[in-house]
Amino acid sequence: MPRSLEQEFLVLSRNNLRRNPLPVFIGLIVIATAAIGDSSAGWVLAWLTLSILALFGRAWCIRYVLRQDRYREAQRLRFIYWLSFANAVILCLSLFFFPNMSVVDAVLVTLVMGYLVIGVVITNAGFMKATAPYVTLVLSSLALMWSVFPPSEGQGVWKVYVLSSFLVFMNYALLSISKEINHLFRNSVEMRQKYADINHRLSETLGESQAANAAKTRFLAAASHDLRQPVHTLSLLTAALISRNATSDNNDERITEITGTMDKALHSLAVQLDSLLDISKLDAGIVTPNLSDTDVTATVRRLKSEFLPFATEKGLTIQIETPDRAPAYTDPTLLERLLRNLLANAIKYTEAGSVVISVWCEDDVIVSVKDTGIGIAKDQQKLVFEEFYQVDNPHRDRSKGLGLGLSIVSRLCTLLDIRLTLRSAVGHGTEFILHLNRGSDTLTQAHANKPSYSFNRLRVLVVDDETDILLATQVYLEALDCVVLPAETIEEAIQIAKTDSPELAIVDLRLRDHTSGIDALQGIRSIHPNIPAILVTGDTAPDRLQEASQARAKLLHKPIYSEQLQTAIRNALQNGAAG
Repeated sequence: MPRSLEQEFLVLSRNNLRRNPLPVFIGLIVIATAAIGDSSAGWVLAWLTLSILALFGRAWCIRYVLRQDRYREAQRLRFIYWLSFANAVILCLSLFFFPNMSVVDAVLVTLVMGYLVIGVVITNAGFMKATAPYVTLVLSSLALMWSVFPPSEGQGVWKVYVLSSFLVFMNYALLSISKEINHLFRNSVEMRQKYADINHRLSETLGESQAANAAKTRFLAAASHDLRQPVHTLSLLTAALISRNATSDNNDERITEITGTMDKALHSLAVQLDSLLDISKLDAGIVTPNLSDTDVTATVRRLKSEFLPFATEKGLTIQIETPDRAPAYTDPTLLERLLRNLLANAIKYTEAGSVVISVWCEDDVIVSVKDTGIGIAKDQQKLVFEEFYQVDNPHRDRSKGLGLGLSIVSRLCTLLDIRLTLRSAVGHGTEFILHLNRGSDTLTQAHANKPSYSFNRLRVLVVDDETDILLATQVYLEALDCVVLPAETIEEAIQIAKTDSPELAIVDLRLRDHTSGIDALQGIRSIHPNIPAILVTGDTAPDRLQEASQARAKLLHKPIYSEQLQTAIRNALQNGAAG
């Protein structure tokens, strides 16, 4: 908590206990030295002893008072003020030696006292109750002594009265300076209090923001999981229906049309759920870039082929301007995800014209995605990178997504050390410019020939506590000519593993009674150590994702497409238990 002005003065007084005694002690020695030749040595030593005892006694008393909790703040302040006045009185006792002093000694004593007075003004931050009595008493006493006991040597005694007048003026000047110093000190304290208050409020706001972000992550995880479960079931049943109708002797074109429409709708929904998953993965910190030399030109050409049908459907064209090769040192998968979001966003907000992807190589590899769409106003250009913010979608048209695409782009750019620039004007389109680290010019691409696998009578152990999903998975896999061994609990899965020798395990990550699919997989592998496995989850909570990423299994997120599951099965069989 910020301290008050009085509390700051008490802290200052405590600090002065370390730095003030030595200079004052030296000043007392100088005064005693000046007096001892002209006055009785006994009286001078007596005064010096009293002054030194008062000096260090004051330091001890102040330290004692500041340490004792029983003294209130006002009591401590009064105690310090009176001690300061008492020290001034003891210092002025040295002026009794003044009448016997020579001019040189008197001037020396005056200089030392002036030095001590100025030190009191500075070290007490101009607090009038601490400085005014000290300054006024010492300087007034000096002026009086010079006027009453002028030195007898030489001519021009009138100059002594000029000195006395100067000492009176100096008293007035130092009190004025003391007020200014105190004013500056007060402003400093107030400013420090203001900054402390601002920092406190910022800390509270940051805490609230972090709590809100954590709550958002938990909500997204829960909502995503609950939505993915039925969508996953529908996706598998639709895929099974498409497969059975395609292989049936009585192929029904109407059913083909209906299932195709269902599959397209489910795919659209799955894309939106995947955006939520990407945010959760990035928040969880489990996305680790796999950097390598990547041909950006090849990536851009592949994305053009992928998005051209969607652009054509809206009457748009996709143009690419690229060199033969553009080697960048980045993660090819994450870069493709980043560019896919930018390209999807450009097509989404462009009603006429074209989308142009340009690539050129300088010190960096520069990629530009430019559209002729609605553009983004200047005051919205930072907001578009926030989660769920969408330009020109006040009614939350679901066909325009959830507003996560550019938020994911921003996070991926940070992760991949890519500098992102946005240029846009309302009605004149938008351009996103990416600066990628340049890769090696000796870029080569290897194409491994992966062996193909047949699902013919493949024995698959499927573990899922959701009966509908278990049935849908069984129906789909049986349509692929697999032998399905279903289990709803860990105990059932282990029993099947003991008796039926499965060749592949597909396990849901979250099972009933707070048990984990990883526990089920460990139980299965205690019997079949090298069995390939696929973990399936609709959970996007960061801690769950981190836990699953450490398992020796391929991780798939619901809903799962037919081709995606088939590819995962082939990869799992090829790679074995390593996933």
